[in-house]
Parts: sequence; C-alpha cells; structure tokens
Amino acid sequence: MRSSFFKLSLISAIISAPAMADIKPAQLFVDHMVIQRDTEAPIWGTAEPNEKVSVKASWGANAKTVADKEGKWSVKLQTPKAGGPHSLSLEGNNKIQIKDVLSGDVWLCSGQSNMAWPVSKSLTPQKDIATANYPKIRSFMVERKTALSPQENCEGSWTICSPQTVKNFSATAYYTGREQTFDAEQPL
Repeated sequence: MRSSFFKLSLISAIISAPAMADIKPAQLFVDHMVIQRDTEAPIWGTAEPNEKVSVKASWGANAKTVADKEGKWSVKLQTPKAGGPHSLSLEGNNKIQIKDVLSGDVWLCSGQSNMAWPVSKSLTPQKDIATANYPKIRSFMVERKTALSPQENCEGSWTICSPQTVKNFSATAYYTGREQTFDAEQPL
C-alpha cells in the first residue's frame, strides 16, 4: 500500500512540476545563416511566457527582451558590414550558440516555376556545378507546406554553396547571388 501511494505521489509531483520552455529561435536562425549587413536586423523566436531573453553577437552587438504572455519574443540587433564568420549567442532558460554566421546581402527569391528551376537544369549545368565553390553564398530553401492561414515559422536549413550542393539551388537565385560581391577581391 505504501509503495503504491509513493508511486502515485511521485507521478503527481512530476505531472504538476512547471514546464520550462527553452528559448527557441525561428528556423532561419541556425548555423551557416546569413544576416542582413549594416542594419538593425530582427531576430525572433519562442520561449516560456515572461522569460528573459538575451542575444549577443560576436561582433559586439547585443539586445535583451522578455517573452510576451504567449511566449513570443523579438529583438533588433545592429549588424556589421559584410563579412564573417561570426556567431550569435542566445540565452534564456537555456543557451544556444549559432555558428558560422555571415553578414551580407540577403536576397528573398520567391516565385513559382521560375524560382523552383534548379541549377542542375540550367543552360550549362556541368560547368557551373563544377566551378561553384562559393562558400559565401548560402541558400535557405523553405520546405513546401500547405496551410490555410499564415504561418509564424517555416522548416528549412541553410546550405553552403559548393559543387556538391549547388545543383539543387534555385538557378535564378544562384546566378543572381554569384554576380554580387562582398568585396572587390572575393566574388560571391
């Protein structure tokens, strides 16, 4: 009888313990990301309601906020000139380190078939794929998802441009990025 009571009490204590939600940045804010240069860039995510959130950048900028009653938070962070790699540290109930962050121009490329057309089906794919060693070009491909209402987050990841990865990049986005430069010596 005592054993059953103890198990019941332990289960009750575990169930009634407050849930601690970890801070979680939106899916855009992960390793290998690109953040818009020379601006106050928004960074957002979720956390425990009323949780204190701190964002620190390796280039010296930092921002603090408190998650709202729904657990949503957002800060603006002053970004440096083009370059990197940098890192971002997020801290609340947990700590997150985002590595290999580049500061540069972020291009939003959206459309239908013209944006979905991959480099592998472009005019000169073999040559372009073989020479696509541009680690400063990063692509974030949003996974397709049907939704009947606006979504607050998306699935996807940042991919560094290389001969092994570029074949699946949007051809329009890749060729646009390739023509841009971070500085006179290093083309994108």
